[in-house]
Amino acid sequence: MGIAWLTLIDLYQYHLKKDQRYMESFFQDAVAATHRDINLMLRVARYYDESKISSKAIPYWQEVLRRLPDNEPVRARLQELNALP
Repeated sequence: MGIAWLTLIDLYQYHLKKDQRYMESFFQDAVAATHRDINLMLRVARYYDESKISSKAIPYWQEVLRRLPDNEPVRARLQELNALP
């Protein structure tokens, strides 16, 4: 199920160029529908990072690290953001 949502994210973000408000609403629906699928959480975190909205990226990065505590790239990103719990 998560792959379909990830494909839609790419479609909306890169091909249809949906605005930030649309994407945020879509992310909320996708995260809820997939029961917080880890790959989707990573994608949302990256979206906010790419959009330079670290305040919204941090909770997603933190959730990923909570669930995958050995994920060094995520830990490093949180360190860069000074947001390790």
